[in-house]
Amino acid sequence: MSNNTIATAIAVIAALGILATAFTTATTAAFADPAPKVTICHVGEDEETGEITFNTITVSGNAVDKHIENHGDTLGPCPEVVPPTV
Repeated sequence: MSNNTIATAIAVIAALGILATAFTTATTAAFADPAPKVTICHVGEDEETGEITFNTITVSGNAVDKHIENHGDTLGPCPEVVPPTV
C-alpha cells in the first residue's frame, strides 16, 4: 500500500468522523426544546364518564398558548378543590 493510499484512507476516516460529529450535534439541536417548561392546569374530559377533569401538567413554553386557547387551561397548578363549572 502506498503512502498516498494510506493518506487518502486517513483523510476519509477523519472526514467521516467530522460528519458523524456534525450529524450528532445537529440531531441533538433539532430535538432540544429551547422553551422553558411551564406548569398549567389542564382541563380535560374523562373518557368513560364524560366528566370534566383538571390535571396539573408541565408543557413546553411553546405549547402554553394552544392549551389555553383550545382547552381553557390556566397557568399554574390546579387548585386542590375545583369549583363546579356552569
